[in-house]
Amino acid sequence: VVYNSYDDVKSDRRFGYSQSFTVPSNGVLDFAVGIVDIEGTNTVYFGVYKDANLTQEVEEDFVTGKGSTKERYIAIPSAGTYYLGVKSVGTSSSLAAVGVVAGAIFYNGADRTISSGQTIAVGQKKAQTNYFQFKAPYTGYLQTAGDSSASSYKVTLCNSSKKALSGANYLSYNPTYGVTKGKTYYIKVVSSVNTKGAYTFKVTSKKITEKSGKKKSKAVTVKKKKTKKGTIQAGSAQDDWYKFKLTKSQKVKISLTTGSNDALKVIVYKGGKKIGTRTIYRNSKGYVRSLGKWPKGTYYIQMKRANKKSSGYYTLKWQ
Repeated sequence: VVYNSYDDVKSDRRFGYSQSFTVPSNGVLDFAVGIVDIEGTNTVYFGVYKDANLTQEVEEDFVTGKGSTKERYIAIPSAGTYYLGVKSVGTSSSLAAVGVVAGAIFYNGADRTISSGQTIAVGQKKAQTNYFQFKAPYTGYLQTAGDSSASSYKVTLCNSSKKALSGANYLSYNPTYGVTKGKTYYIKVVSSVNTKGAYTFKVTSKKITEKSGKKKSKAVTVKKKKTKKGTIQAGSAQDDWYKFKLTKSQKVKISLTTGSNDALKVIVYKGGKKIGTRTIYRNSKGYVRSLGKWPKGTYYIQMKRANKKSSGYYTLKWQ
């Protein structure tokens, strides 16, 4: 309960209640206040302050009327000690008494380490940029995801020196990258104004066991109707090579599933001649199909990134 007298009103002195709290970083405080009882006044001011006397505000708001509530997302600029505060302003010569209920949650807005399968809440009200550190537990792929409030945010995979390995892609696309066991990466998230005050961010990493050739002369044989899996690593120009043999002329369909931040490309060769190609964007499926029958002989499949900023994983099968 906070009180005011008529003299306090005339001299513009506000009385209230404050409670200190300490945060480890910048972030956002979700602060809600409700008025449960009123006598002599109709308004309660609340917010975050730099002092116990509630005179140096970080952000302040107000709620009016018994039974009323209001929620405010308050940007906390840096680590340190602050004060939650509620205070009233009297409106008559009689004593003003106001009963309130209040609650607050702090969302960390700082850079931090994130691991596979982990979902974090990121405090973010104004536009900001974060770098989340990730160490790949195995060779495979890394996929990012966020809630609907972060759908337009842009994500970039960076190396351990925070140099970009990919282009910037919308988080709503769930960008996917090829990563190498033991390597440290930074996931850069560039965010815009967020009226919710926070967003959730998640990374998922999956292991891919791959056996492929690293050049055409070392291409690995793919048996009919057998699936091969592989990754195109972020920041690497390495391609993957496979081959299959037709003992007679027949129709052929090479089916692919991919996950990438941009696009992966498949090229099919008969000897040194390119006979089919397909670019598959982001997390989708595609195929290369013969027009009529292909003659007997040995065919080569090249899996590669569509541009120097692409990476991800794939599965392929021919039949």
